[in-house]
Amino acid sequence: MTPRRTSPPGTGTLRMPAEDALLAATQERQGTPTTVAALLRLTGAPLSPGELTARVSEAWAGVARLRLRAATDGGHGRYRWRAVGPDRFPVPVSERWLRPGEELDDAVAEQLDRCLPAEPGGPPWEVVLVHDGARQAVVLGAHHALLDAQSLAVLVRLLGEGPGALTAFDGGPDVTHRRPPGSWRGLAAALRCWAPSACLRDRVPLPAPRRVTARVTVARSTVTAARRALPERPVTVNDVALAAFAGALRAVPGALGGRPGPSGVRCLVPVSSRPALAAEHCLGNLVSAVRLRLPVEAEDPVERLRLTHRAMSGHKRRGTAAGAARITRFACGRGPAGVHAYVALTVARARVAGGTSCSNVLLCDAPLTLCGRPVAEFTVFSCLLPRIAMLTMFTTYGESHTLTVTAHHLLRPRLPALCAAFAREVDALAAACR
Repeated sequence: MTPRRTSPPGTGTLRMPAEDALLAATQERQGTPTTVAALLRLTGAPLSPGELTARVSEAWAGVARLRLRAATDGGHGRYRWRAVGPDRFPVPVSERWLRPGEELDDAVAEQLDRCLPAEPGGPPWEVVLVHDGARQAVVLGAHHALLDAQSLAVLVRLLGEGPGALTAFDGGPDVTHRRPPGSWRGLAAALRCWAPSACLRDRVPLPAPRRVTARVTVARSTVTAARRALPERPVTVNDVALAAFAGALRAVPGALGGRPGPSGVRCLVPVSSRPALAAEHCLGNLVSAVRLRLPVEAEDPVERLRLTHRAMSGHKRRGTAAGAARITRFACGRGPAGVHAYVALTVARARVAGGTSCSNVLLCDAPLTLCGRPVAEFTVFSCLLPRIAMLTMFTTYGESHTLTVTAHHLLRPRLPALCAAFAREVDALAAACR
């Protein structure tokens, strides 16, 4: 959604869209980090901070979205974006060395636990060069109100070189997107989907979290085969990821802090509102969401896939995600000042976590390099919002899919088993098509 400008182009104040304001209020009023992160694992010769700084300045200086700063009007909840001029474009690149016993996942989790901006009035994003002995990685962190996961992918492709890279744009295309209005049918579907009776089920009591992360990689060819487990239906990559995650939860009782009940697990499924042909030029927080009951109770992997596909197809047919975005815009975009803070406060005060959230993001089909170093791994992690015990992202880079998990720190002992069970579920679906 395009921020509405209230001052001359280039600098000044922009009205913050409702979706951005909700995330800004969640962090500001509750101190809950709403940071998303991208991880790039590099191979080849060591990369110096100077090289990375120069490349960031060259690739991103023209991206207008990165010159936005969050601001409030006297603490009354009137959230705005404040645009600074190109001459004030910063390059917040820092370094971090892994301590003995630490892994890259620990560095990512530390980034997700940071509230951005690091200093009042500073940029709500930062770049960290992580050193792991002879190996290196780059972690890009950003406030979710500024950028969503797909936007991180766009920025990384602008930063990189090679077949998967994007050419730089002048800062115009990244703020031209407007959300579809949503039909009355979609509005009714969203009201049913988000009804209080549905939202109150399957909650898991957990104290305030620290974030931990984990990830597992599966071959793209295996997921392609798994989609053919239902040859008569147009199964998507997202359907496979959701069904496999449901199977993993079934295989690892207590993975969310308690055994899933007979009604399954309620899952938040983000849905991008980008037009398909413009996805590579849309930066921002451009997502809505639907709620899905994961069929944890189903014993057969193919049956879990069938139930998941049917439920997601129904949401697409009814336009539930567009209807949910319409409700958010009406409630927060046209409501009185401070409604964003009130909604964020109500959500964050709950002492329960509402199951999980699962999303699917295509990062890049072709390989990337960064300053001449091959990018061996490129994936994205999202923030752990209030009421969510565990969040997963199923990302695609080159010939691999990676499931990334951001979870409550008390769930850390179960994450290795959960990731392994997810990979087995995808293998089982792929074997079913033979």
